[in-house]
Amino acid sequence: MGFVGVVGDGIGSLCRNGNGTGRCSSRRRVRVVRFSLEDWVFANAKTKEVDWDGKCKQGVRSGSELLSFPESSAFAPGVVEKELASVLNVQGLDDVTALALYLICVKYGVLDSQFKQYVDSLPESLDLPIFWTDAELEYLRGSSLLEKVKSIKVRISEEFSRVLQALPGKVKEEITLDRYTWAQGILFSRAFELPPSLTIVLLPGADSFPTSRSGNSVVRATKGGLFGQDKNVALVADADIFRGDQVVVTRNAESNAQFLMDYGIVYEDSPALDAVDLEFGVSPLDPFYDDKVDILQEMNMSIALNFRVTAGCNEYREEDMEQLEYIAQYLRLVCLGGPDSFLLEAVFRSEVWDFMALPVSKENEKTMCESAIAACEEQLESLGEETDAEAASKREGLARVIVDGERSALEGIIAHFQRELKLLDGKQYYQERRLSDLDLLRPVDPSEVVDSESAGRAARSFDDYY
Repeated sequence: MGFVGVVGDGIGSLCRNGNGTGRCSSRRRVRVVRFSLEDWVFANAKTKEVDWDGKCKQGVRSGSELLSFPESSAFAPGVVEKELASVLNVQGLDDVTALALYLICVKYGVLDSQFKQYVDSLPESLDLPIFWTDAELEYLRGSSLLEKVKSIKVRISEEFSRVLQALPGKVKEEITLDRYTWAQGILFSRAFELPPSLTIVLLPGADSFPTSRSGNSVVRATKGGLFGQDKNVALVADADIFRGDQVVVTRNAESNAQFLMDYGIVYEDSPALDAVDLEFGVSPLDPFYDDKVDILQEMNMSIALNFRVTAGCNEYREEDMEQLEYIAQYLRLVCLGGPDSFLLEAVFRSEVWDFMALPVSKENEKTMCESAIAACEEQLESLGEETDAEAASKREGLARVIVDGERSALEGIIAHFQRELKLLDGKQYYQERRLSDLDLLRPVDPSEVVDSESAGRAARSFDDYY
């Protein structure tokens, strides 16, 4: 299964096509930089079971280290903080911000670092949406990803402004918004999180190997030495790898939108990754607003909830069916009103959310389905018409996978609730379920029939006697 785009287009990178094959047609750096960086990596690495192009030198078993560095010399905040403090003298920086500033200082000569060759090898151009022009972002128009991109760009800009105010004058000249955004992009696309000891770390060499959702290696924090006292950052085989096999690093994300945001890639023909985010909420104009908010708060839920559904719902994928049921449960509460509003009374407060897991009434179920369909149709319309024309650029192609994926997911959700509308007459609703629980839906047994006159006579006799 292939995907569009390339992660880590620096030294030794490969074009990604899902199986780690297909070398890029050109290298971004001159050979002298490659060799100096290669020499540095293998001079500092403790374990070197992989060559520069990511091929396994000798066959290794699953769990074996392929490439490792001592944690004390890893490209991580705790290692570089002293060097950074020597030029910034700023306290209280979070790890990501500190590492971003360090990248800039090394790249532009503010700091002389052991990681200079590595930083110089990093790509200057990335396909992450935060680097797209306004015209390129239009390719994402109508998608839920577009608003996230805009939000992240604003966050980076605001964060940069706060950081800039605390920097000394000499360094301020080198720290620009474009450079700060570049550094953040490098961390998005190449860094690994290894809690609790390393919140974020870069692994020179390994971060330019091919990546896949199901690779044969992962980056982990490991221990070595006689008593396990040596802490390392290592690329570890996640399966048996034979000599000469390509080492592929596993990178995971929940959706194509996240893959594009973090790594500048998307997987085509992957319904489980083609996701759309939907948000529903209780209207402040709802006459039962306060009751519904109380119920949601008792359940530790927000007034407005965001739901993620993938195009896998077209194939009745279990995870998506569960999410659609959750949407229905939430919307039944949101749409509750009229004759059904008695369920909002305090006596039902501890049970009402569980009641919403099943149809309440025909009218409520109809309103719930129509609300879900209307929201999806509105979002579908904002995506525009689908086109068969070939993408004019790589970034348009990346965006088209996102937009088409959202469209497919929305169409799947609409189809689901349209099917539910057709089943309205065959559903069992709250009152019928309640009567069933009380065993009042069965035929009446003759022995249960009481004659009113005989009952009256018995009552009078009882009164007279006592």
